Amino acid sequence: MPGESALFRAPVVIDESIIFANNQEARVVAIERSTFTHEVEEAEGAPRWTASLPSWRITLRDDEGGEKTVHMHADEREFQRVVERIKDEAAESRVRWKHLHEFQQSLAQLQSVYCLTVHRSQGSTFQTTFLDLPDIRRREKTNLLEAQQMLYVAVTRPSQRLGATLPEPAALEGLSQIVRFDREHNPPIVTRGPPATSPGRPPFEVTRRFW
Repeated sequence: MPGESALFRAPVVIDESIIFANNQEARVVAIERSTFTHEVEEAEGAPRWTASLPSWRITLRDDEGGEKTVHMHADEREFQRVVERIKDEAAESRVRWKHLHEFQQSLAQLQSVYCLTVHRSQGSTFQTTFLDLPDIRRREKTNLLEAQQMLYVAVTRPSQRLGATLPEPAALEGLSQIVRFDREHNPPIVTRGPPATSPGRPPFEVTRRFW
């Protein structure tokens, strides 16, 4: 929806230029139904043809304020139909594998950044992250090591600020020990309070800065 932040799960490449990079965050400006077309070049044993499928035409604003438009497929079956046709033609011409890669990279793979599991957040960096600590700690009962690993991944995602719902004050010190590493600027903020009731309006109060 317009106003929401979105995360690119793969780069968008058009005419050999990277429009958005993998794990890049952008804000949605507008979204509308559309049709995406992609020219599949002629190859030995395979004619030139045009792929066409329903899409979402999405305009996004990047960190520098520039607006760019990308397409995201709106029908999984139609998307897979094109993929399978290119794969079939690759049996006659290996260059079709390159064409498949180009087709897939020309479409955006987006997901909301308001709520992610720890596993899906691996490899991503965000300016501000809110952490549901009690939810992660439920894993302690069955697998303490995995809970510790998940917590480490979660608290090292933000580049500037970390917010967390804390089950008890003692958990604050535990978090400060985990994230006490080589950051000298923009120290995270640890907060406590109930989970956010609506996107973009977390009802947290800052209780302590560490470092």
